[in-house]
Amino acid sequence: MSSVDMLWLDSVIPVEIHRPEAHEPKGIVVTLHGLLSYRGSEKFLLLADLLSSAGFIAVRFDQFGAGENLERSAPTLIDGRLQDLRSVAEFLKEKFVDRISSLLPICLLGSSFGGYIAYLYAATYGNIQAIVSWATPFDVSMVRRFLTEENPFSGIQNKRDPLGQPDRLSILTSLSNVKNVLVLHGVDDEIVPWTEAQMVYDAVSDPKELILFDGVDHRFSDEEARRKAAELSVGWLVNCCSK
Repeated sequence: MSSVDMLWLDSVIPVEIHRPEAHEPKGIVVTLHGLLSYRGSEKFLLLADLLSSAGFIAVRFDQFGAGENLERSAPTLIDGRLQDLRSVAEFLKEKFVDRISSLLPICLLGSSFGGYIAYLYAATYGNIQAIVSWATPFDVSMVRRFLTEENPFSGIQNKRDPLGQPDRLSILTSLSNVKNVLVLHGVDDEIVPWTEAQMVYDAVSDPKELILFDGVDHRFSDEEARRKAAELSVGWLVNCCSK
């Protein structure tokens, strides 16, 4: 069993850190939930358990506007979530990488819009050992329309452009420098077509792998498929952090 530490970063970001039993962890994996999800979803609890059992420090946190992270504002959704991820990554680097081992890698595992934020972060800031993305869009311009019509996040300041930029990964020429990427997607995804997974795969560098799941929806609702995707994710990260 792993131990779990709970803290509030910058007094507004709830973060839960699953520590493995191993004295020398393989690395740190930061998980990123989707647009309207939160850190305590069944998917991320499963992932945190499998990751910590495999020897990783697994991190779950509520991103800007989600779960319990409701006490701050940001110009746009992308700005808010990128800043939150940067704050979490910098905290983890200071707490674990600088104090335990400068060789301890940091990886990202994102679902849907969380995967999109993972790619933006890796292309912008670098220093990410590996990325695993589930059901991740290559183009999120449709989210802008949803945000404008539904207004689900009260903390967004820019009402004319609540989403922010970039709204598609093709704008990021530096994405070609991102490697060690596993792309997972359901063929029956009703929200993000599986063809966008192919676009993500084509945009990043080797080593990389694309795995499509027949009969699987956007949320990986099927328990067997979800566990299979989780096990593949952990296996990929173990391999990438063992090099």
